[in-house]
Amino acid sequence: MVCAALSLVFGIKTEGIKEGWFDGASINFAVILVILVTAISDYRQSLQFQNLNEEKRNIQLQVIRGGRRSKVSIFDLVVGDVVPLNIGDQVPADGILIEGHSLSIDESSMTGESKYVYKDKKNPFLMSGCKVADGYGTMLVTAVGLNTEWGLVMATISEDNGEETPLQVRLNGVATFIGKVGLAVAVLVFLILIIRFFTGNTEDKNGKTMFKAGKTSVGDAFNGIVKIFAIAVTIVVVAVPEGLPLAVTLTLAYSMRKMMADKALVRRLSACETMGSATTICSDKTGTLTLNQMTVVKAFIAGESREPPDTSEGLPPVIQALLVEGISQNTTGSVYKSKGSGEMEVTGSPTEKAILSWALKDPCRPNVREAVHICQKAGVKVRMVTGDNIYTAKAIATECGILQPGEDTEQYAIIEGRDFRSYSEDERLKFVDKICVMGRSSPTDKLYLVQALRKRGHVVAVTGDGTNDAPALHEADIGLSMGIQGTEVAKESSDIIILDDNFASVVKVVRWGRSVYANIQKFIQFQLTVNVAALTINFVAAISSGDVPLTAVQLLWVNLIMDTLGALALATEAPTDHLMIRPPVGRREPLITNIMWRNLIVQAFYQVTVLLVLTFKGNDILDLKLDSTARANEVRNTVIFNAFVFCQIFNEFNSRKPDQINIFRGLRQSHLFVGIISFTLVLQVLIVEFAGKFAKTTPLNWKKWIICIVIGFISWPLAAIVKLIPVPETPLSDYFRLKKRRRRHSSENRSKSDGKAEVNEGQNHHV
Repeated sequence: MVCAALSLVFGIKTEGIKEGWFDGASINFAVILVILVTAISDYRQSLQFQNLNEEKRNIQLQVIRGGRRSKVSIFDLVVGDVVPLNIGDQVPADGILIEGHSLSIDESSMTGESKYVYKDKKNPFLMSGCKVADGYGTMLVTAVGLNTEWGLVMATISEDNGEETPLQVRLNGVATFIGKVGLAVAVLVFLILIIRFFTGNTEDKNGKTMFKAGKTSVGDAFNGIVKIFAIAVTIVVVAVPEGLPLAVTLTLAYSMRKMMADKALVRRLSACETMGSATTICSDKTGTLTLNQMTVVKAFIAGESREPPDTSEGLPPVIQALLVEGISQNTTGSVYKSKGSGEMEVTGSPTEKAILSWALKDPCRPNVREAVHICQKAGVKVRMVTGDNIYTAKAIATECGILQPGEDTEQYAIIEGRDFRSYSEDERLKFVDKICVMGRSSPTDKLYLVQALRKRGHVVAVTGDGTNDAPALHEADIGLSMGIQGTEVAKESSDIIILDDNFASVVKVVRWGRSVYANIQKFIQFQLTVNVAALTINFVAAISSGDVPLTAVQLLWVNLIMDTLGALALATEAPTDHLMIRPPVGRREPLITNIMWRNLIVQAFYQVTVLLVLTFKGNDILDLKLDSTARANEVRNTVIFNAFVFCQIFNEFNSRKPDQINIFRGLRQSHLFVGIISFTLVLQVLIVEFAGKFAKTTPLNWKKWIICIVIGFISWPLAAIVKLIPVPETPLSDYFRLKKRRRRHSSENRSKSDGKAEVNEGQNHHV
């Protein structure tokens, strides 16, 4: 902005008010446009995160209204509602205990006291935000929202949602490094141009020397310095990749919104990207792999076994009445007629519903076998951890595809929790990779399993629904709680809530996690290509000719394409099936892979070569010999700018599929990408043809438009050919580390040998 203001002042001073305001106003407009587009985009993403945070707090709970149970949002709770409380529930409002059994409350969130508080008629008051540690009960709501004790506390606290994910932190480091390189190049360019200017080696557009010692006025000299300063500042603007953090924000916000539609609520941003690196999923059986429709399949009544117990024939009436009374008195479920059909409806836990209705068995969920197969193809091992006996666990695991034929005979493939628990920590590490099914497991066994897998280098995702699952959910790299059967304690300990308790939704989360990482890599490849090309072209041109072909306004327009619009186009690409046929992304895998380096270097080299040839030989190539020097330079620089922009537009397609030849696959579904490319093309035509004074361009004839398009188009076949070149699997950064180690090792050896030589010399001298 300072540069724009100076350019405006001295432009008016040297060229008059009629013509002199164009440069400064153009730079001002371009800067304001970039700031506005970036700010609006950031604001929209912050609104999305705010909405998602509201959804996180939108707890669904059971209330009793009008004598019947119904599920409502915690935001719709009103004074006078009766709320059932069970182990693991969060107390949703302030209230009074009506009735209960062994009800203990964890009030540490309000009082700081870790000791559980027993609630009865003598101490019936319940506070919002506390947790049910034991027992069950029913409360009458007396205060909601800001009128509760919890609300009064929260009213004085502003929530900070400025969480940065590990990927964002890494990208900030990359952006800082690139910015420093750009600043160094800008300073170098500024110094070179200043030296050329004051030594009389800089010419204006008409070929006249801009500075002559003792003849050029102070105002003209200062105006020339301002123009050079504008070029240097613009190089810094282009070099600093502020689009990197924006791209992460965009792809995280987009992925979180889409994951909500896929029945997954993200509670912690870092879980989005970490899920893409998951190597194993430890899944519950009941409700996740199966439908959680529990039924009674066998009963022992009046001294005899009934299998299946679907008839009351032969039972004395007294036994039948006693059985009905005993079940009804020992359940927290309910049975009532529905309002519409008048049919009997049963509520409560799956076990209570089964006992109250004498229902069927718990089958596998539809498509769960296919979901498990997708995970296995993607290099993610699925392990079943259940409290059921070994035989039931083995049957369900086989049905779901977790156990393959012949695997059940392998040692440690199927293990009981108590056996796993009995081994020492070192012994567990030796065979933990072989475990496919763990039966009769306790929450502690699940925790030990997670710890052992993580020590073996796995990125572990764990599902859980009970209060006792909280330690394992917290210990895992990604904790996945169940939205339907999960307790509030489990949900708060988790990173992602699976809203439909379905394993297929867990697989979708893995898919989206990989998409986040892949989209960021696409944008990095695209942006670094532009950075390298723009910096190299302007640097070489500045050193050799004292001028740069890409002006401040032009580079700001490229910056807008590269940062904001490029981030929008590439960071919102939907996940593809291709993501699920490759292994998980390693935790320490570099952001810029060898494939990306290959693509980036070739494209940048092509752009730099072609545009530098146009810079130095463009007047001959474009047949501009007969035009005046000023006119020829104006047309040549417009062609260079136009060709450079078209190179970025075509390369944006290449960046969609860094490792695939077919870059158009899925393009029809990428409506935002197509829209942004179309918008960029229209604006580019308008800038070149109608914004000459604004962008320092001149209208081109159809032949020169074709030349620009062809220069950009060549990047497509070039990218296809380059993708046939194999790259080494070892990351490029590892080679540099290896060289450093060798250098350090050799220096250490030299120092040791020098030390030995000194010792020997001392000994000889002593002798």
